[in-house]
Amino acid sequence: MSDCELSERGIRQTTFKLTQKARDIASIGGKRIETLFCSPLKRAVRTALAFPHATKIILIPGLAEVRTSTGMNYMQMVEWLTKESIDISKFDFTILQEQQQWEASKETKQIAEQRIYKALQIIKKMSKTNAIGIVSHKNTINMCLGRHTYPFKKRKEINPPLPHGWGSRQGFPANFKPLRVCFRKGNKHLVPALTNGNIMLIRHAHSQNNEK
Repeated sequence: MSDCELSERGIRQTTFKLTQKARDIASIGGKRIETLFCSPLKRAVRTALAFPHATKIILIPGLAEVRTSTGMNYMQMVEWLTKESIDISKFDFTILQEQQQWEASKETKQIAEQRIYKALQIIKKMSKTNAIGIVSHKNTINMCLGRHTYPFKKRKEINPPLPHGWGSRQGFPANFKPLRVCFRKGNKHLVPALTNGNIMLIRHAHSQNNEK
């Protein structure tokens, strides 16, 4: 999996020219989403920039897609943002600076679980009460929710049904569809929270990889 850009459809999604509207990702539980935790891959960063009230985007390598072959370190990220005329002041690079090499391309299920769990622990410490957003990828989101997913899913492993309104198991999660979740005591994963969750979990908008 490469570090690709959004597709034309993805651009239309993030400029709210399709089904989602800005208000759909603007707040959760009546509170504005101003802080985002985001994968440092281009398609995720572009999606995070669509959040209308976001003032702080924290880049976390642990939220990158499973077995991604390429990605940007801190210096490359700053160079790309500058080249694209994206406001760097919105970004928190602290965690990204700690990982200078890209190491996800050959990861095992255990290694992927460890990095995703570490990312969730960081987010949990920083999101006790505030409304926040998490922007990530299909397989990583499934693992954040404790679900079996490609490329590690075995034939005998079956995921439970999804909550009402979350879509079908095939293709879950859909691009740019907000999901309401929370941390629950005693559970290391994110859990669905249809009424009282303070976290909006969202897969990046449609990308060039989706067209392959």
